[in-house]
Amino acid sequence: MAAALGLMVIVPMTALDDRRPAPFGWHMYAGSIDAPEIEVTTDDGTVEPRNTTEIVARFRPEPDYLEPLARFICAREEPVQSVRLTRGYPPADQEFRCSSL
Repeated sequence: MAAALGLMVIVPMTALDDRRPAPFGWHMYAGSIDAPEIEVTTDDGTVEPRNTTEIVARFRPEPDYLEPLARFICAREEPVQSVRLTRGYPPADQEFRCSSL
Protein backbone atom coordinates (compact mmCIF):
# COMPACT_ATOMS: atom_id res chain seq x y z
CA MET A 1 0.00 0.00 0.00
CA ALA A 2 2.80 2.43 0.85
CA ALA A 3 4.55 1.64 -2.45
CA ALA A 4 1.42 2.46 -4.47
CA LEU A 5 0.89 5.68 -2.55
CA GLY A 6 4.54 6.58 -3.05
CA LEU A 7 4.25 6.08 -6.81
CA MET A 8 1.14 8.27 -6.93
CA VAL A 9 3.10 11.08 -5.30
CA ILE A 10 6.62 10.66 -6.71
CA VAL A 11 5.77 10.16 -10.39
CA PRO A 12 3.66 13.34 -10.73
CA MET A 13 6.27 15.32 -8.79
CA THR A 14 8.75 14.70 -11.60
CA ALA A 15 6.56 16.83 -13.89
CA LEU A 16 6.38 19.87 -11.62
CA ASP A 17 9.13 21.73 -13.49
CA ASP A 18 7.79 20.99 -17.00
CA ARG A 19 6.88 23.82 -19.39
CA ARG A 20 3.31 24.96 -18.83
CA PRO A 21 0.83 24.29 -20.21
CA ALA A 22 2.28 20.95 -21.28
CA PRO A 23 0.25 18.61 -23.47
CA PHE A 24 -1.19 15.90 -21.22
CA GLY A 25 0.44 17.65 -18.26
CA TRP A 26 -0.89 18.89 -14.98
CA HIS A 27 -1.83 22.28 -16.35
CA MET A 28 -3.15 21.24 -19.74
CA TYR A 29 -6.71 22.20 -18.94
CA ALA A 30 -5.90 25.00 -16.54
CA GLY A 31 -3.75 27.05 -18.92
CA SER A 32 -5.14 30.14 -20.51
CA ILE A 33 -4.17 32.71 -23.09
CA ASP A 34 -5.50 36.15 -23.83
CA ALA A 35 -8.02 36.39 -26.62
CA PRO A 36 -6.55 38.42 -29.46
CA GLU A 37 -7.80 41.86 -30.32
CA ILE A 38 -8.90 41.93 -33.94
CA GLU A 39 -8.76 44.87 -36.32
CA VAL A 40 -9.74 44.54 -39.96
CA THR A 41 -8.84 46.96 -42.70
CA THR A 42 -11.42 47.18 -45.45
CA ASP A 43 -10.81 47.97 -49.13
CA ASP A 44 -11.56 51.65 -48.55
CA GLY A 45 -8.93 51.87 -45.76
CA THR A 46 -11.35 51.87 -42.83
CA VAL A 47 -10.04 50.10 -39.71
CA GLU A 48 -12.75 48.31 -37.75
CA PRO A 49 -12.58 46.19 -34.59
CA ARG A 50 -14.07 42.69 -34.46
CA ASN A 51 -15.31 40.81 -31.39
CA THR A 52 -13.54 37.48 -30.83
CA THR A 53 -16.41 35.99 -28.82
CA GLU A 54 -18.56 35.95 -31.96
CA ILE A 55 -15.98 33.74 -33.67
CA VAL A 56 -14.40 31.54 -30.95
CA ALA A 57 -16.05 30.61 -27.66
CA ARG A 58 -12.85 29.87 -25.72
CA PHE A 59 -9.22 30.09 -26.74
CA ARG A 60 -7.13 27.08 -25.75
CA PRO A 61 -3.40 27.54 -25.13
CA GLU A 62 -2.23 24.64 -27.31
CA PRO A 63 -3.18 25.60 -30.89
CA ASP A 64 -2.11 28.76 -32.67
CA TYR A 65 -5.37 30.47 -33.62
CA LEU A 66 -4.00 33.56 -35.31
CA GLU A 67 -3.65 32.46 -38.94
CA PRO A 68 -6.82 30.29 -39.00
CA LEU A 69 -8.74 33.17 -37.44
CA ALA A 70 -7.46 35.57 -40.09
CA ARG A 71 -8.33 33.05 -42.84
CA PHE A 72 -11.86 32.73 -41.46
CA ILE A 73 -12.41 36.49 -41.35
CA CYS A 74 -11.00 36.97 -44.86
CA ALA A 75 -13.22 34.22 -46.28
CA ARG A 76 -16.31 35.44 -44.44
CA GLU A 77 -16.10 39.17 -45.13
CA GLU A 78 -15.68 40.35 -48.73
CA PRO A 79 -14.37 43.93 -48.33
CA VAL A 80 -11.61 43.00 -45.84
CA GLN A 81 -8.11 43.68 -47.12
CA SER A 82 -6.10 42.68 -44.02
CA VAL A 83 -6.56 41.38 -40.48
CA ARG A 84 -4.37 42.48 -37.55
CA LEU A 85 -4.33 40.30 -34.43
CA THR A 86 -2.66 41.38 -31.19
CA ARG A 87 -2.65 39.78 -27.75
CA GLY A 88 -0.85 40.30 -24.47
CA TYR A 89 -0.14 36.74 -23.34
CA PRO A 90 1.60 35.06 -24.98
CA PRO A 91 2.67 38.19 -26.82
CA ALA A 92 1.66 38.39 -30.47
CA ASP A 93 1.21 41.13 -33.03
CA GLN A 94 0.62 39.88 -36.55
CA GLU A 95 -1.01 41.29 -39.64
CA PHE A 96 -2.34 39.00 -42.38
CA ARG A 97 -3.17 40.21 -45.88
CA CYS A 98 -6.23 38.45 -47.23
CA SER A 99 -4.71 38.24 -50.70
CA SER A 100 -1.86 36.09 -49.34
CA LEU A 101 -4.03 33.65 -47.35
